[in-house]
Amino acid sequence: MPNLLIVGNTIAYEGMKRRTTRDLRKTHCETDPNAVAELIADFERVYQASSLENEQTHPPDGRLLERLREYLIEAESTVATTAPE
Repeated sequence: MPNLLIVGNTIAYEGMKRRTTRDLRKTHCETDPNAVAELIADFERVYQASSLENEQTHPPDGRLLERLREYLIEAESTVATTAPE
């Protein structure tokens, strides 16, 4: 799948450039609602399949889950100490 940028449900840019350019110039822009919906559905399907494959190939171990718990606790304490009163 080419690089794909979806903006809401109205615009999708596909990174299929013909020449070297910066930003979104010469990038395919799709605005047809049906085509955008198909691109969103394709992206979701590929993302789900990729996520499942990644989880099966590299299942999370106990240490990863423990680190995530530590990060969550740290984030919650940071929000609590920096929140305006």
